[in-house]
Amino acid sequence: MKNNLITNLFCQHDYNLINQYELDSEFDIVAKARKVPNTWNCQKRRLITDYKCSKCGKIKRLTATTPH
Repeated sequence: MKNNLITNLFCQHDYNLINQYELDSEFDIVAKARKVPNTWNCQKRRLITDYKCSKCGKIKRLTATTPH
């Protein structure tokens, strides 16, 4: 247990991409349901990216949103 903690603290992380997906915006969900979207429906999409360190196994998740 101690060795694993020390390894994680002082690891020079080498992150590799393991998963990436995009969540639809509120506007897209309404349009896919064949309804008329309103102007107040949010058009921002979220891009989720998961990384994993090949040395210590630490997982890192980054979330980005589109500007509109």
